[in-house]
Amino acid sequence: MKLAAVFIACAVLLGACASVSVETRPQAPISSEAITARFRNRLDYWRSYQASLRVRVESSKGRYSLRAVVVAELPDRIRLEAFNPFGQTMGVLLQDRGKSTLWIPSENVVYTATKTENLTGHFLGVPIPPELFGYSLVACIPPAYLERLDVYADASGTKAVAAQQQKDWSLSWTLQPGPLALESLNVRQGNRKYAVNYEPAADLVLVEAPRKISFTAADWQMEVTVNQIRNAPELSNSVFSITYPDGLKKVDLDKGK
Repeated sequence: MKLAAVFIACAVLLGACASVSVETRPQAPISSEAITARFRNRLDYWRSYQASLRVRVESSKGRYSLRAVVVAELPDRIRLEAFNPFGQTMGVLLQDRGKSTLWIPSENVVYTATKTENLTGHFLGVPIPPELFGYSLVACIPPAYLERLDVYADASGTKAVAAQQQKDWSLSWTLQPGPLALESLNVRQGNRKYAVNYEPAADLVLVEAPRKISFTAADWQMEVTVNQIRNAPELSNSVFSITYPDGLKKVDLDKGK
C-alpha cells in the first residue's frame, strides 16, 4: 500500500509539472545601428578579396556554364576572368577606377563602354554593374548606400532600404533578424529590375561569405556557386592590368562600332 501511495504521489506531481506553461518571449529586434555596424565591419574585412566561382547563365546569349575567377578591390577595382570547360580564357572584364574594358581573346577584340553593365550584358547577357556584383558576392551593402540606410520591419521580415543616391536607382535588402543574415536584394535600375537571392540566407558572421547566389530578372538568370573565397588585403596593381596581343581591335559599345 505504501508503494502504491508513492506511485500516486509521483503521478500527481508529474501532472502538475506538465501543466506548468513556459513563457517564451519574442527575440528583441536588432537595432538599425547594430545592423549598420555589422555591415561596416564586413566592408572593412571584405574590401579586397579573391574568389573562384562556378557560374550558370540563361540569357539572350544562350544557356551555358563557366568557371570564373574574381579579384576585387572594392568599390572601384574588379577583375573577372571567365574560363571555358577546357580552361581557356573566354573573356576578361576589368573595371579600374572609372575605366572599364572587356577583352575577348577568341575575337581579338577589346570592348569599352561608359556603363560597365553594358559590357557584362554584351558578354554574358546579364547587365549587372560589376561593383554591385562584387559586393553581392560577399553579402555587403555598398558604403555609399550604407550611409543613408533606413531599417524597418514588415510582414516579410526586416528591410534595409537605401536612400537613392541616383534618381534611377533603388535598392532594398531583406534580412533575417536572428541570427542576422541577408536573404535577398531587390534592385531597380531605370527600367531594369532584378533580384539577388542567397540560398541559404548569408550569415553575417564577419569571416563568412555566401556559397550560393542567384541573380534573376524577367529575361535572364544567373546562378553563382562560390567554390573558394578569401580576403586579400594586399593586392598587386598588376592584377588590374592586361597585356594585350598585337593587332587588337577596339570597339566602343557606346558608339555601336
